[in-house]
Amino acid sequence: MRLIRSDLKGADRDLGEARRLREELRDREGEGPGDGGSGTKSLTVSLAGDGSGAVRSDPAGIDCPEQCSGSFRAGRTVILTATSEPESVFAGFTDACATESETCTVEMTKTGTVTASFEPETFELSIRLGGEGQGTVTSSPGEINCDIGPEGEGPSGTCTGTFQAGDVVVLTATTPSEFSTFEGFSGELSEGCNNPCTVTMDRNRAVGAGFSGI
Repeated sequence: MRLIRSDLKGADRDLGEARRLREELRDREGEGPGDGGSGTKSLTVSLAGDGSGAVRSDPAGIDCPEQCSGSFRAGRTVILTATSEPESVFAGFTDACATESETCTVEMTKTGTVTASFEPETFELSIRLGGEGQGTVTSSPGEINCDIGPEGEGPSGTCTGTFQAGDVVVLTATTPSEFSTFEGFSGELSEGCNNPCTVTMDRNRAVGAGFSGI
């Protein structure tokens, strides 16, 4: 009896594997240009944006950017999944599937195209000025130009900048006259950050800059 049950379990596994292989064969029958044959429809993925990432399909057939087109049985439901590379973010699917979700469902009733967009990850750098002196903090790349006026008035100007992940930002503090002194940078910085100060944008950061009057 145990032998018979074991044989039945083995037969069930073989039957399941046969069904899976038959399903894959039906998906790929008649592959070729256009709709890939009377029983199949083609789906093409295009990658867009300044970031990087990949899109894969379930069932298998698309693994973009290496393989960006596949043929699937007409009427089949195809699920596309987007995966961003480090320092990139997925911005959304458009065309045959419009969603900001990382998964996209396409009903293969006709030939279709889906665009997946990836953009560079960005972080904010905020400057907080303090003290009783006058001064300015600028950045290179140059999004930040932040001022503090006499007796601590302000700050004014652009004190927050958005930078791409991995950007190296150089902050420089200046004073308008000998009657003000720059006291130093503080906050989310490595120890001993002098003037100019180099900040690597691997996350959102807030940096303080102090100016004293003479």
